Amino acid sequence: MFDYPKHPSNRNLSLYLYSKYQSFPVMSERGALIAEYVEEGFRSFLWAINRQVRTAMFRFDLRFPQDYGNAFNEGMINSFTRGLKEFIEQDQLEKLRSGKRVHKTEVNYLWVKEYGRASGRPHYHFALFLNKDAYMTLGRFGGRDNLYELIAKAWADAIGYPYYPAQRLVHACSNPKYCQKPVEYIDLNNTSADEQIGDAFYRLSYLFKAETKKFGRGCRNFGSSLGQTA
Repeated sequence: MFDYPKHPSNRNLSLYLYSKYQSFPVMSERGALIAEYVEEGFRSFLWAINRQVRTAMFRFDLRFPQDYGNAFNEGMINSFTRGLKEFIEQDQLEKLRSGKRVHKTEVNYLWVKEYGRASGRPHYHFALFLNKDAYMTLGRFGGRDNLYELIAKAWADAIGYPYYPAQRLVHACSNPKYCQKPVEYIDLNNTSADEQIGDAFYRLSYLFKAETKKFGRGCRNFGSSLGQTA
C-alpha cells in the first residue's frame, strides 16, 4: 500500500497522484483522484464485469431541476437505484410476455456525488453495468421502451418530479475529451478484453477525481452495488 497524501478537506481520505492503477491508465489529467474511490471503484468495476461475460457500461449524469431549491436528501440516490432495478425487471418481464427473446441481466452500478463549480448544487455521476445482450444502447432521448426511458422514470420517481420534464435531467455522457461515448463494451471472451477493460476503467476513473467533491455535510459521495460507501 502506498503512503498517499491526505485529502486536505477530509483526513479520512487520501489523494491518488499516479497515472495508472493496477497497470490500467486512470484520468489523472484532471488532477488528483481520491485513492479510496479508485480502490473501491476498481473492486466494484471488476466484480460487475465478471458477473456477465458481455457487459455494457453506461455513463450518465443525474441532475436536479432548477426550481428544486435545496430539498436534496440522501435517500434519493437509493430510491433511484431500487426503482431502476424494478423498472428493468418489469421491462424484461413485459418483453418475455410479448414473446420476445429476453437475456437476463444483473443490475450493477457505481455512483459519485459532485457539486457544480458555479452553482454549488449537487449532481450525480452514474455508471450502470448490464448484460450487453439485454441492453446494448441507452436509446433515444424522449423515446419509448428504451433504457433511457427507464432511467428517467426511476429518477423522476426518486426526486418526486414529473416524468416528462425529468427526462432532461438525465444527461448521457458525451464529452469527447473525458467520455467519448455513453457506453463501453467489455467482452471477457474477446481477444481484446484487456484493452476493453482498460478503456472502460479509464472512463470510469473520471468519477474518482477529488475536484468538485465536498465533505462535512453528513452525506455520502460514493456508492456501489457492492455496498461500499464513503
